[in-house]
Amino acid sequence: MSAQYPQQAIISPAVEDPDSKRSRRGRTSIGIGLLVMGAIATAATAWLYAQYFPVLELMDRDERSKEALDAALAILQLLAIFATGIWNIVARRSPGGKLRSSWLQFCPAYASS
Repeated sequence: MSAQYPQQAIISPAVEDPDSKRSRRGRTSIGIGLLVMGAIATAATAWLYAQYFPVLELMDRDERSKEALDAALAILQLLAIFATGIWNIVARRSPGGKLRSSWLQFCPAYASS
């Protein structure tokens, strides 16, 4: 059984969204908001761990390893917030205010719309 590929005539080009200016403004404000939230969360996390470091000396090894894991997960969460903010700012420049993957063009639902 051979793979079925869509014909070029079936795939319609991306259409500019009539609300693209509004969409770009929305993505920009969400992106900037996430960057601000990430900066505030980074400052709060730094302050929290600065207060917490003296207590670490009193903990045994197992408790310290658990706290190190919690700190690593908090750092990953902060990086995810920053990455999402940057993604929203970068994605506002794409056609129609949305990033469209090339594989979506081969989706039957996308080709029919």
